[in-house]
Amino acid sequence: HIVNRNKIHVLIDLVGYTGGGERANEVFASRPARLQTSYMGFCASTGAPYMQHMVVDRVVAPPEYRSHFSEHLMVVPNSYFVNDHRQQPAWQDVNSKQLARASYKELPAKGTLLACFNQLYKID
Repeated sequence: HIVNRNKIHVLIDLVGYTGGGERANEVFASRPARLQTSYMGFCASTGAPYMQHMVVDRVVAPPEYRSHFSEHLMVVPNSYFVNDHRQQPAWQDVNSKQLARASYKELPAKGTLLACFNQLYKID
């Protein structure tokens, strides 16, 4: 009702099928807006008949896999991932040289190291 009352013509889903997205999917399934687009929250096709478009880049939707998306793809030229680097003022000071594993005594000398840097504050 809010979308219709405010005459919103474009609705962008930032959650997709990720945690907490069930309610958003219910809203989008009711098709409250003329144009509904998926962006950021779920990096794959929704497969949903109510989602007309999806914002992607060449990593999210490589050309050879684009036929597997049900949405019309809006391909941005660089990265579709938007971030606010102001959250990490020291980001510009990060040394870009390759770091030696031995410099970090808390890491094992051998093996695979898995890391998640989805928030800039995790990079220190």
